[in-house]
Amino acid sequence: MKVFLAIASLGLALTGSALAQSYMVRGNGTAYTVDQKGFVYNMNLFVLPYMVTTRGGQFFTTEKREIVSVDENGFFYRLDPKEFEAPRKVQFSGYNYFAGSDGTVWTFDRQGLIYKGEPNWDYRKPLLSGGTYFVVSGGRNKPGRLIVATDRGQLVETVVPNLDPAQIKDGGNNWFQTEDGRVFTLSRDGFVYDKTSLLSRTKLALKGGVYFGQGAKLYTVAEDGMVSERGALSQYGTVTKTGHNYFLTKEGKVYTIDMQGAVYERTSALDFSNVTLTTF
Repeated sequence: MKVFLAIASLGLALTGSALAQSYMVRGNGTAYTVDQKGFVYNMNLFVLPYMVTTRGGQFFTTEKREIVSVDENGFFYRLDPKEFEAPRKVQFSGYNYFAGSDGTVWTFDRQGLIYKGEPNWDYRKPLLSGGTYFVVSGGRNKPGRLIVATDRGQLVETVVPNLDPAQIKDGGNNWFQTEDGRVFTLSRDGFVYDKTSLLSRTKLALKGGVYFGQGAKLYTVAEDGMVSERGALSQYGTVTKTGHNYFLTKEGKVYTIDMQGAVYERTSALDFSNVTLTTF
């Protein structure tokens, strides 16, 4: 059973109806939010990168064991540390979840609300952890078990035909590639789609939360799992920083990806120099 935890506002709201989806932090502690429409905002939140001990696209924890989340309306939220603290040791984490050493998984929904699961022996030592998913052992001579954290904060075990989750070798938030080169995508509600017929099995040239480079091309993944080709990687410049739904280039440009997989250049008056902390 999951337990809802009350959280208190830490930051300032965005104007309008922007849907906050990820963030980046400069070396001086200035945090920017990148929303699901691909817009970038200064959230008036200050957090020095060294203070962040666990980072996910929708949350981070601090050295003081505080938990801070981001909701779909652009608020940063902090759980009152007097009422609850993050585990002393985070065993593994992803885009919208983290887990303690006893296998208790904490998840975040689109509103930034946090949910606490029960201790689970099977989750103590995962085979791998990705953005919105992780894999645990299925037992002797059995395939791995794929666990997906949905946008409602639910953990869903998903069985995919002809896929042993233990063979996943790389990925982002809503996509992954297996050892034999097959690419699969995930929807926000936990469905998994095999994209083998659409994509080659070549080595990844670039990877982000909702995008990847394969060969010389850029591909994006929408929140429903649909893949779109977005042209040659070379047209965007030399990528120096990657994140959930954004990437920065050596040429000083900033590109973002919206919830439908469209790519936008968002270079603006905001100072993107010395971006130190990014997250899938």
